[in-house]
Amino acid sequence: DNQHISGFLNLIAKLRSFDVYPIFVFDGKPSKHKKKKLNSRRKTREKSWKKKEELDKIIANSTEDLSSSIESLPENLQLEIQNKINEEEDKSHDTYQRINPKIIEEITQDIIKKEQVKLSKRCVKKTETHYQDLKDLFDCFNLPYIHLEDEEADTVCYSLCLCEDLDFEVNCILSNDMD
Repeated sequence: DNQHISGFLNLIAKLRSFDVYPIFVFDGKPSKHKKKKLNSRRKTREKSWKKKEELDKIIANSTEDLSSSIESLPENLQLEIQNKINEEEDKSHDTYQRINPKIIEEITQDIIKKEQVKLSKRCVKKTETHYQDLKDLFDCFNLPYIHLEDEEADTVCYSLCLCEDLDFEVNCILSNDMD
């Protein structure tokens, strides 16, 4: 699965379209004080995997339209689907006419697909292979990257911002690091 590569290709294309030239910074090995956080992430991945499997099972067992299986979906999805259906009914301005079943099916499928994507992303455990794939991609496009084994990326980024001896100016830092 190469979603990480396609995701970064999209990111690179978007940044370049705005004339932004990125330097990618990888985290080094996590410090010992991050053990608790890493365990929490593992548990979150496991929970997401179970939720994804349950959702896949509901979809597989749905013999008719997915909208006929709404009651078997997790409560948060049921609420989201119902809210979206209510919005559609409000748009029609005709409270005496029921919403078209095809629209209900489209709403249900759309929300379920989004949930599947969200859960799939939460299930991914980044591996050394992922990182190496990205480094190879960056090398292929002559994009700079930094990977210091004993430093966290946020520390490296901060240092780049403070450094005055660079041939370039750091205007922005983007990160999805949550800790």
